[in-house]
Amino acid sequence: MRVIILHDSYTGWDDACDPHGATQRRRTVASVSQALGDLGHDVITLAFSPDLYQDLTRAGRPDLVFNLATGAGSRAYQAHIAALLELAGVAFTGSGMFAHSLALQKATAKAVFRAAGLPTADWAVVPPGAPLSGELPLPALVKPVAEGSSLGIHAGSVVADRAGAQVAVARIHAEFREPALIESFLTGREFTVAVLGNSPPRALPAEELVFATGHSTGFYTVGVKARDEARPVCPADCAPSLSRELARLAEGAFTALGCRDYARVDIRLDAGGRPNLLEVNTLPGLEVGYSDLPRIAEAAGVCYRDLINAIAQLALERRAPA
Repeated sequence: MRVIILHDSYTGWDDACDPHGATQRRRTVASVSQALGDLGHDVITLAFSPDLYQDLTRAGRPDLVFNLATGAGSRAYQAHIAALLELAGVAFTGSGMFAHSLALQKATAKAVFRAAGLPTADWAVVPPGAPLSGELPLPALVKPVAEGSSLGIHAGSVVADRAGAQVAVARIHAEFREPALIESFLTGREFTVAVLGNSPPRALPAEELVFATGHSTGFYTVGVKARDEARPVCPADCAPSLSRELARLAEGAFTALGCRDYARVDIRLDAGGRPNLLEVNTLPGLEVGYSDLPRIAEAAGVCYRDLINAIAQLALERRAPA
């Protein structure tokens, strides 16, 4: 096949705000390109620009676009790229605009989870310029409502009272110019679950993120993620009943948001050991030997090349017949 790997431009906002993530994205393009080449495909890499439709025309209409582009100007705009691919009428990997839009707006995703009968921690949203009002779900974690890679999350993001919440919310407004999400802080273990497939989706073995005592906050901050201070354990060491529940919630979240092909679902336990959905990453990292999803797939017996091939084939199944 003729495959175009669509990726970020590597310059601008992500290098300045998330240099660790920018490096990962460069390595991911190389990893995916190598895997597709090994599978015998003709691979072209293309940096995203607002002129995507014309760029695809100039590059020659592909059989498949392997979409790795995470956003233009902000990760909150990740859905715009999927929308342009949909308008171009090309087959592409991963979720469409609708699922990206729901998942990237964390408060909206949580509302969808609740409507589907799936557990998620209590929350409140404070838009820029709005005062704190009503009862807050304290203690709470305060974070941007539409960012990824733990951007905006620091040691001071967990607050115990209204005054602390006010400070954390003001910081989010100043730094990101978007609403702040105040989410009840869950003190239990944290897991991430990869999901593959469409009809039906299938959860792979859960991975636990173990935060080293004395070297982190006990939750993901932008610094903890950049320094790789959380140790992944896959398959997670947990009771079979919990493993089944994690899989059920991950598949339920994937379906509720309308995800396609692959995603990664973050889940954390509350003080009573009950799992709650945090969020869904509709475009999780695919860097070989580093990212969570390839590591989880490897633990499930799926090598990296087969993982990339599976994602490509799932996308092609949706392609309209010639």
